[in-house]
Parts: sequence; structure tokens; C-alpha cells
Amino acid sequence: MTDQSNFIAVPASGETHHVMILAPTRRGKSTLLQLEAARLGISYEELLKRLEPSAEEKERARVREEEAELREGARLDALRQVLWDTKDDDLEGILNDVLSVSGVREKPMPKHCKALFWLLPKHLIGLGVAWDFSDTEVREDIYQFVQENRASVEARLAEVDAA
Repeated sequence: MTDQSNFIAVPASGETHHVMILAPTRRGKSTLLQLEAARLGISYEELLKRLEPSAEEKERARVREEEAELREGARLDALRQVLWDTKDDDLEGILNDVLSVSGVREKPMPKHCKALFWLLPKHLIGLGVAWDFSDTEVREDIYQFVQENRASVEARLAEVDAA
């Protein structure tokens, strides 16, 4: 008889019951990996150790990831620059309104709007490209970003003022 501690009987109509398994069977181990371990004549845990990347492989993966992040950051900066250089008055006006309404700057200057634009995370830039920065949800998301990151926005604008 099997251990019933991993099962719950849920009564249905009449006297029949359905059994629902709420926990992984065989302690969550991969059946394919168990078969491979058995074929090699080693334990499942030993196979997992063999499959684990070496310190050198982990370091190479970390370096590749850092390089990819740098490339992505450079692409995002280039996109920001193109968007800013080709902007219409709406973008600067939207950022001006966000800074005013949020209380970060009573009368923001164009340099403040540009600084805020460069602070926006990539997902907000992507939304602005996809839906336009004048879209209500995009504007609300920018406002929310400013509210959630008020200290860093104010610090960046203070740097811009000092420059």
C-alpha cells in the first residue's frame, strides 16, 4: 500500500472519490536524469554534480552576461538619444507636467526634462516607443516611476542644476 500522506481525497457525488496529488512524486527528481544515472551506475546526486558547471564555466557565463548588459545599455542610450533629438514638443511637455504634478520641480526647465528622460528605465522607453509617450498609461507609468524613485530623481536634477 502506498503512503497516503501526499494525497487528499475529495468527495464527489455519491460514494465515489477522486484523488488529487498535491506534491511532486519521487521527491521532484527528473525521471530522465534518474535513468541516465542508473545507466552510468552512479547516484542521482553524483550525476547532478557532474552536470554542474565548473567555476571557469560560471566565470565565462558571468563575463558574457556583463558584456551583453553593456551592449544593451549602449543600444538603450543610443535609442534615448535618437528619441530625444527627434522629439516633438509633446515629450518635453509630458515630462514637464510629470515633474510639476509630482512636486519634484515647480517650474521644470528643459534640462530637467531631459535628465528625467535619461533616468527612465528601459521598459518605460519601450512603452513610449510602442504606444507613444502621450499615451495615458505611459504618462501614468512615468509619473509612478517618479513617485517611487523620487529621491534619485531629485538627486539627478540637483546634479543637473549644479552643472
